Formats: sequence, structure tokens, C-alpha cells
Amino acid sequence: MATIQELVELITKAIEVEKNGLDTYLKYARLTREVSGKDMFILLASDEYEHMRLLEKMLENVTKGREINLPEKIDLSIIEKVMPKLRKKARVTVGQAGADELTALKTALDMERNAIEYYQKLHNSVKDDRLRNIAQRLVEMEEGHYDMIQMQIDSVTNTGFWFGMKEFSLEM
Repeated sequence: MATIQELVELITKAIEVEKNGLDTYLKYARLTREVSGKDMFILLASDEYEHMRLLEKMLENVTKGREINLPEKIDLSIIEKVMPKLRKKARVTVGQAGADELTALKTALDMERNAIEYYQKLHNSVKDDRLRNIAQRLVEMEEGHYDMIQMQIDSVTNTGFWFGMKEFSLEM
């Protein structure tokens, strides 16, 4: 089982990861011209804020010597609720995005990849089942973010991919 100090360090680092994501996504929302891109960054920021609140509550419990008294099941995030609906819809062309927006999306994708890797390491490094479960849920939520950003990149760049699947045309 992880020591109190190890838990505090892991959770504090996770809070910083979420805070950085929140700040970055709000900045990108302000800079993005496309409404769909702006809305996506606001949704991502909202999810990161909820992750941060969950982790702060966990940190408070750990530092006060209390049990990590969090729900066994963490509800689906906004993005996890939206993604299945988006997957069922036909492709929507977002329009031409500037290089800055594409750079923001690629940076966001890298941030999500790093968060996934961090939470996966957290999951693998602690023995506390509740903390492991929370880390696993955070991995799943960040994977939802990753998928949403990739979808936006594919749409903006008109790569012919939609959720990682090659589109095809019946035209000759």
C-alpha cells in the first residue's frame, strides 16, 4: 500500500495535470474562432474542472488522515455522454480552421496522451483499490477527451477519417 506521502505526491501531481488542462482549454476556447471548436474546448475544461475537484477532495481526505471517502462509481463525464451520440451522427464539416486552431488541437491531443499515461502509471503503482479504481476512471475519461480532440482534428483537416476510420466514397 502507498504511504501517505506517496499518495499526497501522486494526487498533487494529478491536480496539477488537471489544472493545467483546465487553464489551457479555457485559453484555447477564447482563441478558437470556430463555434464547434470553442464548444469542444469549453466541454474539455469543464471535465478537467470536475476531475480537479474530485482529486482535491481526495487530497483533503488523505492529508487529514481520513479514509479516501469517494464514491465507488464515478458518473460519466459530459464528454463520455456526448461521444456515443456524436459517433452515431454523420460527419459534420467544421470548415476551414487556421493554423493556430490546428496547433491548439494537436497540443490538446498531446496533453490528453500525457494525462492518460500519468493516470495509467498511477493505476499501476498503487495498491489501494479505491485509488486504483479512481485512476482507471480518470484514464477512461481522458481517453474520451483524446477521442473527441482527434475527431475535431480529423474534421478540421478533412483527412477522410472519422473517429479513426477511413471514409470512402461510392463515386467513381
